[in-house]
Amino acid sequence: MKNSKLIFLLGMSLLSFKGFSQTKTMKKELGLTKNQNDLSHKLSKYMNAQKDVNGFSGTVLIVKKDRVLLRQAYGLADYEWNIKNTVDTKFQLASVTKQFTAAAILQLVERGKLSLDDKLSTFLPDYPHAENVTIHMLLSHSSGLSLGFKDLALSTISADSAYNEIKKIPYEFSPGTKSEYSNIGYYLLGKIIEKVSGEKYAVFLKKNIFEKVGMKNTGISNNDSIILKKAKVYHHTENGLAHNPYINWEVNIGHDGVYSDEAVCLSIRFGESTKLMLSFAHLPSTVSKIKALRQNIIQEHTWNFFD
Repeated sequence: MKNSKLIFLLGMSLLSFKGFSQTKTMKKELGLTKNQNDLSHKLSKYMNAQKDVNGFSGTVLIVKKDRVLLRQAYGLADYEWNIKNTVDTKFQLASVTKQFTAAAILQLVERGKLSLDDKLSTFLPDYPHAENVTIHMLLSHSSGLSLGFKDLALSTISADSAYNEIKKIPYEFSPGTKSEYSNIGYYLLGKIIEKVSGEKYAVFLKKNIFEKVGMKNTGISNNDSIILKKAKVYHHTENGLAHNPYINWEVNIGHDGVYSDEAVCLSIRFGESTKLMLSFAHLPSTVSKIKALRQNIIQEHTWNFFD
């Protein structure tokens, strides 16, 4: 009888302790929820002000510790028809394209198709001074190549003719001596992807990145396809918004061209890129370079709303 009484008392004690622990956990979770709700309210207020004062148009997804703090669409996808943006509207990602080009190159490195120390001349021997430029220099904007080729990208020139014209653009500095942003470098990386893989840039990225990560609403722009739920592109002028000019997507590859919806942010935020199978297990000599390159890419495409 004494034993059963002891067991009963012990059971009551454990229940009380468990109940106290659960209450403490619930209070902590409620506190976190309140803080997150307060932050969500501040973020929403801030973005509404951006829409009202500065005419912000787009979708915003803000996540902290796997919790969505703000997911909202603002402005219009089509100003002529007054069609509003939604959270699944697709947008041109512009230079965010570069991180996908970099991932594709690193996949080819891991498969033994090329090395970060390979010379540009290995793949494009007719490019001026290609023997002095490495793949790593192209990735890290330290190749000395000029910023870009806007006039060619806005023309109807063929891809081969554009390449011949780009070869004439002089270097800004000696390769490897410093770092300056270069669209031409990533354009050349796009061409290297095509040469090494034997596939079109758009096909390679679709098969090896977008489909593996599950980015169903992501693709590479072209001048023919009709893309559902894709926002029209505008630019600011002295007289207000105007349609963006024609862009030749046969030429404008590697550094630009990816379109997507907000899911691209979730894919990056939640580590979906691990599905790209970039283990680097057999590349110990390039790990430090890859870490530095990853940090460089993150810094290039990170903005702080509250700066």
